[in-house]
Amino acid sequence: MLKKLLTLTLAVMLMMALFVPVTYADVSTMFVYTENGKGLNVRSEPFVGDNIIGSLPYGSEVGVDHFLNNGWACIVWGGYGDAYVQSRFLQWYAPGPKPQPSPTSKPTAKPSSDSFESAVNAEFRSAKMVDPYLVTVRPSRASSWVNLRWAPNKGAEIIGNYKSGAQLSVLAELTNWLQVTDLDTGATGFIMKEFTSKSY
Repeated sequence: MLKKLLTLTLAVMLMMALFVPVTYADVSTMFVYTENGKGLNVRSEPFVGDNIIGSLPYGSEVGVDHFLNNGWACIVWGGYGDAYVQSRFLQWYAPGPKPQPSPTSKPTAKPSSDSFESAVNAEFRSAKMVDPYLVTVRPSRASSWVNLRWAPNKGAEIIGNYKSGAQLSVLAELTNWLQVTDLDTGATGFIMKEFTSKSY
């Protein structure tokens, strides 16, 4: 009888353990900061797509489990399992008050697609293929990052971002840009020359 009672008690304890929330030993607390004061999308995979599972309000605390090399952070998100946010919208200290929208003035004309294409084409015409070599990412501020874009223009879509010290392989040199590839992820795009230095 005692043996059955001990077995039953042990089974109940094991069942209860299954429902204890998972705790993260090495979680770092960070804060959401967006320049426009909007919330930060939480995604089920570390890329921008149709995978939004929630949102974190401006200034909210978030537990960061670890950082990925492609500009994303894996966060603690309830019982969902792995969830991801772009690490460039996280900082170690609580931000100030939410930014207020500036008074509306005359709408500024968006650059035409013709001027965008002209600028991109001018860069492409200057492209020179090189024997691949490594560069190290050097943002203007050590705590910042550098964007990887799909075309050599600041108006082109961002496809990744890299913190200081990240290394990329150069495929081609342009006037103001480098065509690079991330040897870890295979991501290929363009990064501004001024934010890199040659690795030796």
